[in-house]
Amino acid sequence: MSSVSAILNNTRSALTAQTDLIRVTSDNISNVNTPGYVKRRANVNSRVLEGTGDGLQFGQGVSIGNVQRIVDEFLNSRVLAQQATASGAEMRSEVLSRLEAPFALDALVGNIGEKLTSFFNSLEDLSPNPADIALRQNVLEKGGELVTSIQNTFNIIASLQDEANSRIGTMISEVNRITADIADLNQRILSAETDDQEHLGLRDQRDSLLQDLAEYVEFSTVETSDGAVQVYLSNGFGLVGDTFARPLEFVVDPSFSPVGGYPPSLSGGGMGHIVFDFDETAGTSHLNLTDAIAGGGGKIGALLNVRGVQSDTDTSPFDAVGDLPAVAARVEAITLDLLTRFNTEYLGPDEDATTLGHQASSADLNGNAPAVFGLFDLGGLESDSGGITGIPDLSDITALGLANVSSLIEFAVDDPEDLAAARDIDTADGSTAFTTGDNSNIVGLLSQRNATTDYSTFSLNNLSSTSTIGELYDNTVTYVGGLAGSAKTSSQLEQDRLSQLEALQDSKSKVNLDEE
Repeated sequence: MSSVSAILNNTRSALTAQTDLIRVTSDNISNVNTPGYVKRRANVNSRVLEGTGDGLQFGQGVSIGNVQRIVDEFLNSRVLAQQATASGAEMRSEVLSRLEAPFALDALVGNIGEKLTSFFNSLEDLSPNPADIALRQNVLEKGGELVTSIQNTFNIIASLQDEANSRIGTMISEVNRITADIADLNQRILSAETDDQEHLGLRDQRDSLLQDLAEYVEFSTVETSDGAVQVYLSNGFGLVGDTFARPLEFVVDPSFSPVGGYPPSLSGGGMGHIVFDFDETAGTSHLNLTDAIAGGGGKIGALLNVRGVQSDTDTSPFDAVGDLPAVAARVEAITLDLLTRFNTEYLGPDEDATTLGHQASSADLNGNAPAVFGLFDLGGLESDSGGITGIPDLSDITALGLANVSSLIEFAVDDPEDLAAARDIDTADGSTAFTTGDNSNIVGLLSQRNATTDYSTFSLNNLSSTSTIGELYDNTVTYVGGLAGSAKTSSQLEQDRLSQLEALQDSKSKVNLDEE
């Protein structure tokens, strides 16, 4: 009877095992379209052999050892890394495609290059008949359109930077939510798993969260012997430990700020820094994680590199290392050129070498000399209200402590009669004489159109360009187009690579109905 009983027990174990196998298959089939579900496989084990008195050995049937997820951890880590790279490339392409808009030929309010050409053309139209009021009015209109296009272009760049800054703050909150959930799942996995059986559902959830996290930051993972996953940034900072997560903060005034603080953003607001506070109870002790995150993939890294990353040695908003500050610096250089070189030319040569300072030798229709910033101006820069004398100087502008001048530039002449077209013909110091119909000052302004300037003297984001003002703008358009084009190509390439890795991952871990 014992042998019959053994046979029946073996049969029962076989039925039980086959039932469990069917349950695993059923579970796979029912979750074929469930996001994050990983294919299961039951490991079937032969039971220990049983000996008999005559020396023969028989098996005791079959049993299910455990049910495991079919995963390739090395492939999973590659997918996570590529997810971060692809997400970052897509985010950068999105922002830079919008940066192209104000530089396009069909820009809504006209691009700077178009308005610069129109302004010079209006001066050429005025030159043969400098007393014509209608032609003078046209110069005023074209000058106004030029400064408006500069303002609009710069403001679009600044608003993109502010938007990127805001989005980073929002995404940091999402990162904190995800890492807290991963730590919670670690705790639940540690409590639920045994030596023989993993908690498959919780591990699926955790893998899905790691995929979500990879959209925002690039990281590496280490699974401990007891099943917890630890998450590390590229600099070794642990975002997630066995059962805890370290929340990140996005602050404008971190504890490691240089004396005087960091420069403002392009618009004059604050630039956030990603930090971890080691001492929440007694003040703040911030660890700077901005560079580490910017150096990797993910949406946050991309936004940091587009927005700009500040360093302790920065002295202006244009010093931040990033795409937007670099483009904004080129627009700012055009503005500073108009405020300094073109205003200097507008004053004419020094009329009186015996008097301290620069005495204007140009005059309007009423014989009045222009102010120091008489053609292009900022509020508070006029010599009669700001106390500025001599020739327009960069120091006069920087002394105002403005975040930028491109959003504030104005065309100073508001009455056509006030446009200075003539220059002094009296060679004696201290006395002036002007002839009717003289266009010497207009000719002087037009000469600056094709004059080259070393724009590195403005010390803007390492801008190094010796060119005409028109060439600087054309180079800027090429630069922006190159940024946007390469970002789009990179995004497509990285997405294709991700798709290939995900397809390979699916072939190993995703449920295949034909196989089931």
